[in-house]
Amino acid sequence: MIACLRGFVVFFSVASLFVLVSSAPAQQVSVESIDGIEVPALPDQPFNYTSVRFVARDRIGFEQADNTPADNPITDRGATLGRVLFYDTQLSRNNTVACASCHHQRAGFSDPRQFSVGFEGGRTTRNAMGLANVRYTKLRGARPGFFWDERATTLEDQVLMPIQDRIEMGMNLNDLEAKLQRLPYYPPLFEAAFGSTRVTSDHVAKAIAQFMRSMVALNSKFDRAAAKAASNSAPFDDFAAQENLGKELFSNGVGEVAEFGCAFCHVPPTFGMPKAFNNGLELHYADRGLGALDRPSNDPFTQSNDGKFKAPSLRNIELTAPYMHDGRFKTLEEVVEHYSSGVRPHANLGLAIDERDRDKPTSGFKFTDEQRAGLVAFLKTLTDAEFASDPRFSDPFVRAVDTPAEQYQRLVEEHEAGAEPRELADRFFELAKRHHDDPAAIDALAWVLTKLRSRPEAMRAIDMLAKNHLHDEKLGSVLSQIARTPAIAAEELLRAAIEKSRRETVRAQACLHLANVLEQRVAVLDQLQKQPELADRVLQYYGKDYGQFLKKLTRESLDKERAHVYEQMLKSFADVPTRDGTMGELATKALFQIRHLSIGRVAPEIAAEDIFGKEFKLSDYRGKVVVISFWGHW
Repeated sequence: MIACLRGFVVFFSVASLFVLVSSAPAQQVSVESIDGIEVPALPDQPFNYTSVRFVARDRIGFEQADNTPADNPITDRGATLGRVLFYDTQLSRNNTVACASCHHQRAGFSDPRQFSVGFEGGRTTRNAMGLANVRYTKLRGARPGFFWDERATTLEDQVLMPIQDRIEMGMNLNDLEAKLQRLPYYPPLFEAAFGSTRVTSDHVAKAIAQFMRSMVALNSKFDRAAAKAASNSAPFDDFAAQENLGKELFSNGVGEVAEFGCAFCHVPPTFGMPKAFNNGLELHYADRGLGALDRPSNDPFTQSNDGKFKAPSLRNIELTAPYMHDGRFKTLEEVVEHYSSGVRPHANLGLAIDERDRDKPTSGFKFTDEQRAGLVAFLKTLTDAEFASDPRFSDPFVRAVDTPAEQYQRLVEEHEAGAEPRELADRFFELAKRHHDDPAAIDALAWVLTKLRSRPEAMRAIDMLAKNHLHDEKLGSVLSQIARTPAIAAEELLRAAIEKSRRETVRAQACLHLANVLEQRVAVLDQLQKQPELADRVLQYYGKDYGQFLKKLTRESLDKERAHVYEQMLKSFADVPTRDGTMGELATKALFQIRHLSIGRVAPEIAAEDIFGKEFKLSDYRGKVVVISFWGHW
């Protein structure tokens, strides 16, 4: 029997079902299902999962590090089955969570949340590590286990543990086998991979392990530069000076002492760890890591394994924030700073810090600012950008494309579920860039401004608003967030909106908010005149650049700028209503204050009537105390 579904063709009989992708792009296909079950869309011929390209001189090192067992070599059909299993929420008890729910391709198959969310909403106790190059773990003659605490001996053992975990996916293996056996697309996929339509947990483990081992990321700037160089030890011609400085420090350590180098624990070219180490995060660990397992110390120089964790490969580390087993560090800069000055002298410490610092609360390798920046720059050269979007590793289930508004809402929900704003910022930017002509783009950028108003991400949001949305009516609704962003760029955007936007409401709103910004400046200057000792706090609150800009302002130049804005308001937007009247009334009062009531200025002549209707001039009362009540127009 043949059934034609939109975008692909499904061939199925009582015993089998295959899904073949046709010429329609998968991302444009709506959800199709059979008996209410989503069906994976797979290519006519399977992707190539078996070939790997190495830098020639590194081939032996990678081959020696390969943990692929003899009874489970990678095959294209096996990895294809593994890909489907990896992304299928049917592997969880209530069909809500897949392996990919905690290992996102765009994040190097890590979880950008500090702790992952399980099938019933529970939280894991460790950060989900990246999976790139999980195939290459046999280093320096050791064969370390998997997970942060090495509790799984093989990758095949590892993949079944989250499926059975009571927080993560909650499945019993017998129930899993029966459940997958009933799904129409699995028997033919198992037969293609293993020669039998029967679903077994052993074959589930082998297929997912094959898919995970195929996740090889070896097309980074580091790899391309290394391929052109005579050796990995010399500076790379294709590296910037800062990147070469970081590479030198990473490999050879501070002062050319290898034990003071990152490579002592993170071994090139895999950049993996040969065993779990204690890196001085705590003096007393609530999570003991490898120490919680009943195993002898993995190091003759330490009495126990307390506080020891095995991190994943550093390849793609730029994508895999947050960092450490508990996701405590949000940026690479924080990680480097830990090793520079935040290391605690635990008894099992695996870092060769200066012995003279052993009695201090914290110590480290004491990097200079230049060295810190160099290390971060080098670590970013390990990013394989193609890996994060390689279709071989993408979700095979054909799902409806969410509208931009739905994508925005989903990101907001991730934040509400615990994801940090900086973890989500790039995805909000991607949404705004991809759908720049949709109102959701402004919502996405406004969200970044609201959550990260004094960070570099806010500056990027302002830049994107200025480039793409000056003429959007909806821009007016986010100008208040822009006005609250302490940055010169924010004021420049308000001025650009006043001068260039084709939307009168946007121009009026921008003029009003720019006036508010200038009034806030007046308040800051007045406060600094009264309390000069607050200058440092102003710098801290507003940031160095904007704070220095504020400190250089004079009241005279500020009054001149304010007057210009209010004159523009009076000329162009006088009839636009505000909360307390019209913009014209607001501008008139403000201009009167600037020109006539500011300190040091002579009040103008005022002619009016007193409460008895008698005409008078203010000059008649010069030298006397007078109470005057103003109302109406000035």
